Amino acid sequence: MHDHVLKIAMLMSLSEKDDLILTKGDVESGIETCMQFTANVKNVTAGVGLSDISAKQYKFMQTLISQPEFKMEKTRMLQRNWGNFDIHDLGKIVETLVSAEIITAAPVGSKIYYTLTDKATGIYLSGKEN
Repeated sequence: MHDHVLKIAMLMSLSEKDDLILTKGDVESGIETCMQFTANVKNVTAGVGLSDISAKQYKFMQTLISQPEFKMEKTRMLQRNWGNFDIHDLGKIVETLVSAEIITAAPVGSKIYYTLTDKATGIYLSGKEN
């Protein structure tokens, strides 16, 4: 923390004057600025902020990958993952994976089917071979 305070104090001093002299005010500003970011630093170094649906996405993907042609109907996905995630979680999972182009969600008649994209299938199969 001390090094960060000094670095910020130097930058603040340089932004106001070019005499390369740190004042008590520069150091106090450095301390104040560092203290404002302490909570964020603790969260980052503690691993806080990881997606709350990561484990659920993993379950979804494991279920999908276990299917022939990497394809599964929505109701069946929910039935197979009873207790792992609910319909609300499924919405977040699907929206995330569709946006990342990992799966597609396409209607077939009155049902929705999830399918691994060709790109994701290629990556999965090449990783499986290695």
